[in-house]
Amino acid sequence: EGAGELGFFPPYSWWPLFAAMSFGMLVLGVVFGWWMFIMALPFGAICLVGWLFEYYRGAHAH
Repeated sequence: EGAGELGFFPPYSWWPLFAAMSFGMLVLGVVFGWWMFIMALPFGAICLVGWLFEYYRGAHAH
């Protein structure tokens, strides 16, 4: 039924926690002030890129 490898799942990662905190800051920025939203955008982008490329080793890595 489910034979074979399903994929790579990292054992632990801090990036989801940081991404959730930056998303919370984005939501609070919408509620309380746009300045907080603008401040949270770079943090959200950094968290997203860090989470996506956490285990990236390049095209020619062995």
